[in-house]
Amino acid sequence: MERPAPEAIFLATPDLDFRLTDADRARLTSGVDLTAFEALLARMRPEFRARMVDDLAEICAVGRVSFGPPSFPGITDPEILRLLEAAFRFPDRE
Repeated sequence: MERPAPEAIFLATPDLDFRLTDADRARLTSGVDLTAFEALLARMRPEFRARMVDDLAEICAVGRVSFGPPSFPGITDPEILRLLEAAFRFPDRE
C-alpha cells in the first residue's frame, strides 16, 4: 500500500478538541512523550489517528521505541517536524 502524501494526512490547524483516551495512553509506554504525541495527532486528519496509535502501541509492546535518527520524507512543515521529534525520545539526539 502506498503511503499518502503528508498534505493528505495533516490538518492545516490542530483539532483543539482532540485528546488521547485513557486506554490509548495506557498502551503507549516508554519512549513516547504523550503530550507531544497528542499534539501531533491533533494535527492529523481523524481517519489517520487510530492507525497511528495502533502502530505505535504495537512498537511499544515489543519495546522498540528507540529509532535511529528520525527521517520523515516529504514532511516539510516545521511545526509537524518539531512535533514528530518531540513525540519520540531519540537517544542519539539527547
